[in-house]
Amino acid sequence: MITDAEFNTVVRELFNDPKRRIVLRKSDFLLRSGDHNDKLYLVLTGRLKGLVSDANGHLLEIFQAGVNDLVGFHSFFSKTFISLTNVQAVEDTELAYIETSQLDDMRAKGTYLFEAFLPIIAREFVNRHRQMKDLVIEKEHTFQHLIETEKLASLGQMAAGIAHELNNAIAVLQRNSEWIANELVALITKSYPDALPFYGKGVQEGRTLSGAQVRKRRRDLEGKLQGLDRQMLDDWIEMDLEGLELKDIDLNSLSRLHAYWELGSAFHDMLLAAGQAAHVVKSVKTLGAKTGKVRQLRNINHSIEETITLLRSKLRTVNVRLDLSELPEIMVNRGEWVQVWTNLIQNACDSMVQNQVDQPQLVITSRSENDLIVVTVQDNGPGIPNQLLPDIFQPNVTTKVDGLSFGLGLGLTIVNRIVESYMGTIRVESKPGCTVFTVEIPLGESHGKTVPHLH
Repeated sequence: MITDAEFNTVVRELFNDPKRRIVLRKSDFLLRSGDHNDKLYLVLTGRLKGLVSDANGHLLEIFQAGVNDLVGFHSFFSKTFISLTNVQAVEDTELAYIETSQLDDMRAKGTYLFEAFLPIIAREFVNRHRQMKDLVIEKEHTFQHLIETEKLASLGQMAAGIAHELNNAIAVLQRNSEWIANELVALITKSYPDALPFYGKGVQEGRTLSGAQVRKRRRDLEGKLQGLDRQMLDDWIEMDLEGLELKDIDLNSLSRLHAYWELGSAFHDMLLAAGQAAHVVKSVKTLGAKTGKVRQLRNINHSIEETITLLRSKLRTVNVRLDLSELPEIMVNRGEWVQVWTNLIQNACDSMVQNQVDQPQLVITSRSENDLIVVTVQDNGPGIPNQLLPDIFQPNVTTKVDGLSFGLGLGLTIVNRIVESYMGTIRVESKPGCTVFTVEIPLGESHGKTVPHLH
């Protein structure tokens, strides 16, 4: 490769004639395709670009030439003297040039300049080849991006149709669940009025205690409540009858009362699930669309607790530990955050179950610090492959190998967009045995009461 010193020596000798200078203004053309050209140009200042026409007559850039680059060497050395490309000034540019007669004189005299000139030409070919390679790579990346954009557009159209059908089905389930739940109030009032408060508690609150909490309370209470066998004790604990003493309940009716409470809890979960399903379908339908969503002052902890309720069946084999600190209320859409936690928790559970993790564990924490609400979702699964981590929030990236993923990989994309709409951030750290998703939500002024609404 020619050195800078050698290059400067040749340039001074060959391109030193002040009469052989050209000055171009920005957008001026040095050459047009098909023009006669018997000169080799050296860029002294400024920048040029080479353009070719496509089948529709559009000019496409194929190279750029800056200071100390050569232009016109194809027509100059091939002796066709016909320019293949359009050469235009990107900015004000000054050029020096030599003519073919000078090259012929050097060749005839056998001077060292001719021999030194050949590496310069080789360097120019290498630079031009490098530019062409970069353009091809950039074009391929642009093409792939276009494919992904078109794929997402098609997916959005498909989702709109599916969402319409699902919304109809969900509306029927939600409406009829509400109707049956209300009709049962009248039936219970007539047939067994003592059970009405238990049924109502179930409908209003659902199951407030996890399986682990029930087992812990059972251990604490075993032997302390006389007249209750283990099943009756579990029924008593599950109903979470705070403030109600044992003497206020007919123990012979406890299991029956528990059944009514359980019936109410089932309707509570059905209504909650129907509402969340409608929200999720709407979110998929409007992925990427800027539509308004109602936000109210809410506690993020409540959305986490609702998510645990929704996913209770999936979490039966997982040891779930909640460490939720007291949080200020912020302006949020409840359904959006239930969707965020549902995706993160469900992904963690699927990973641990599919990989048959011994003693699967999920730890969810929340805290308020430095004007942020910080929530972490940690599992002890196999971890996310390193090659996927940089693109984990991009569409079509999924670590699932079976189940209902369909290869779409949109869950974390939607999660990321929801978090970003609150000016928040989400990141992931992962290694075998420990994956942690961390969500940070800015509080804004007055503890989040003025968090910007970016829809």
